[in-house]
Amino acid sequence: MSKEKLWLVDGETQCWRCGERYRAVAIVITEGWRHKQPLIFRYLEEMPEVVKEAVLVRFPTYKFKYVKKQNRSYYANHCSKCGVITGDYHLHDKAGGLFNPLTPEYAALVRKRKIDIPKGFEFTDFKGLEAYCDFLFSNAKEVKDEDVSGEGALLSSEAKEHCPACSSLSVTFRKSWLCYDFPVKVCSDCEWTADAKGRQIHPGSFAIYDDEVGFFPSEEDFGTP
Repeated sequence: MSKEKLWLVDGETQCWRCGERYRAVAIVITEGWRHKQPLIFRYLEEMPEVVKEAVLVRFPTYKFKYVKKQNRSYYANHCSKCGVITGDYHLHDKAGGLFNPLTPEYAALVRKRKIDIPKGFEFTDFKGLEAYCDFLFSNAKEVKDEDVSGEGALLSSEAKEHCPACSSLSVTFRKSWLCYDFPVKVCSDCEWTADAKGRQIHPGSFAIYDDEVGFFPSEEDFGTP
């Protein structure tokens, strides 16, 4: 039996077309291969059948798709509402993408779970691009597979908080449009937004970030702690 260990990492992303928030997934293997570091796959064209079955039963929106702009086919995440693809470039290649975080706080928004594959599998049965992911893997939140009831499920530890502005139980901690690597608290009812410490953010500020103009809160944009 092979020594490779299969992990799934997943986190919340937003569909660029319809705005639906859903959980995107990626495959990580550890141990049993020559460098013995966590390895994440992207632009995955082939994978062992036992691994495919394990992934698709948990994330049916992870589908094999031809991407015309890249002239290639690979397994990619799709919106759970409208079905449009979220390409690996935005999740893996772009600095600050879900699986390419720039800060430990953002990496901690991703969760990881070990998947038991009794029959085992071989690293050589994967066909795609791979990369080291020690920063992501070491900071991701580990959960048990049996605690997650399928694609898009929220854990009990991710329970919502009461909003200090409208008092509704609608505040969640997630990645924000404010900045690629700036996780925030957002109320889905009144759109109250705050940093991880609960300091309110006024989202009208902007700054140059990674050679792109993006919204980013400066110290003076925070409300009273």
